[in-house]
Amino acid sequence: MKKRLLLLISMLLPLMAIADDSGSCGENLTYSYVEATNTLIISGIGEMADYNGKESPWSEYQSEITTIIINEGVTSIGAFAFLNCSNLISVTIPESVTIIVDGAFVSCI
Repeated sequence: MKKRLLLLISMLLPLMAIADDSGSCGENLTYSYVEATNTLIISGIGEMADYNGKESPWSEYQSEITTIIINEGVTSIGAFAFLNCSNLISVTIPESVTIIVDGAFVSCI
């Protein structure tokens, strides 16, 4: 019984370390926030949602995010998507992004 429990825990532990929070940020896009590295990763294919007048799904981390990685396949960065990400150091934007909507990086340093 102990071996099975340890095996189960050892299998689940890496999954928990991958992302501290994740969800949807567009019809076919997802985000993952990794607290250990303060990194926000956007993945999938298509357009990111706009966030004018509403908070982005990662807004509770906006002052902690230092790195944003947008993976190939994402075609746009939504309005006010990264509003107040005041500690940004690095943003990776792939060639597939052809539209960056007004206000996407408002109040980012």
